[in-house]
Amino acid sequence: MSLLVVVASCGGGSTTVVADEHDSVDFRLGYLPTAAGHDLWLADSSGVLEQEGITVRLVEYASQMDIDTAIIAGSLDGGLCDEVRAAWIEGQGVALARVDTTCEQWTLMTYDTSHIERLDHLALRVVAMTRFSATDSLSTIIAREGSLAEGALFTVQINDVQMRWRMLIQRMLDAAWLPEPYATEAVERGHRVLREPHDDDPRGLIVVRADCDSLLISRLKKAIRRKNQ
Repeated sequence: MSLLVVVASCGGGSTTVVADEHDSVDFRLGYLPTAAGHDLWLADSSGVLEQEGITVRLVEYASQMDIDTAIIAGSLDGGLCDEVRAAWIEGQGVALARVDTTCEQWTLMTYDTSHIERLDHLALRVVAMTRFSATDSLSTIIAREGSLAEGALFTVQINDVQMRWRMLIQRMLDAAWLPEPYATEAVERGHRVLREPHDDDPRGLIVVRADCDSLLISRLKKAIRRKNQ
């Protein structure tokens, strides 16, 4: 099985093996350098997908929005997503099949020397997120949880998760939504958690276009869920 595989590590390094562009695969899946992306890579490298007769090409992207754009354009069959983005994609006229949820959740972080200690301190502060995504929805939630006046929370779109992390630890942002392993890395560097993930927060997903072969989608679902058991 020939693949394009990018092995992301918690330290930020990566190893890339480039596949022949003419390889025949069942699914071209986009993923991020996050814990959920690593899990997707493990599902393939462990042989679980191959055991179900599924071949994939994994392609790393810097941001969720780039994956979504590729799914809409048809250059990807699917990949990592979240509940809010999936609904947005379908609103653009592209039907999706939900393969499974992922471990992806988002922690709201502030930098070590900031004076922001509670959500109500976020008035007139800047929070980094991605529009029409789980982090956009979470920004609305924290404005309500912090009893902030309408329009008092400023959001800025920074889609690249590694850039968002770097800007936070360099104290260029008041706060940012970070997935793992970036939230843990920020804490280890002395930066502070403003809000932990909640059980009812929007979750990460693996999705594929609904116009893919239905039998292959069923096999992919079975393989991913077996790997996660």
